[in-house]
Amino acid sequence: MNLPILRDSILPLSNELLVSLSTSLELCNIPRDAKRIALNFRDTQYNQTGKGSLPVEVHLARETQDSPWHIAIMACFAYPEAASSQMEVQLYFNLKQGWFYQPDIEQCDLNRPEVIELFKSWDKAFVRLLRKKAFNQLTLTVLKKLSR
Repeated sequence: MNLPILRDSILPLSNELLVSLSTSLELCNIPRDAKRIALNFRDTQYNQTGKGSLPVEVHLARETQDSPWHIAIMACFAYPEAASSQMEVQLYFNLKQGWFYQPDIEQCDLNRPEVIELFKSWDKAFVRLLRKKAFNQLTLTVLKKLSR
């Protein structure tokens, strides 16, 4: 399989993750002029009680129509409390700018050993959810178009 996503991150992106994201991209109708897109993986059963899989958002970017995609951001969200009406970021890996955010520790460098270990675990868990088809909704949003 020719992967349309480059492995150009300081984080150790697993081959399984890249294949899973590439497979998800193939399910979407990506406009040729898309420069930056968001893939949203949702389990419509997820709610404030915590049942279901946490939503995940992946931003991909490219320079030209024929360029491979680069992973810019990977994040997951959750309701912080059962009474919450809005989800909040739980983990936010900004691969493009090299930082990580988690509510308990705030923002820090992406290349810290503990962040890398956390990402490895998160990568495996996300791939497992994708394999189990734990998400029943995949949406693509164009965030930015290529300049003409």
